[in-house]
Amino acid sequence: MQKNFRPHPNSFKNTFCVFYEVLPDALKGLRIQFESKAGSSYK
Repeated sequence: MQKNFRPHPNSFKNTFCVFYEVLPDALKGLRIQFESKAGSSYK
């Protein structure tokens, strides 16, 4: 069972992200676990 990602509102303050390019097929079936007020979403 996959745990839901529920970060604290300030958890991304002063951080950076590393992004990996994947094919769209790799994202099929994943549901959004968190969506920020700014519109970012995490699967």
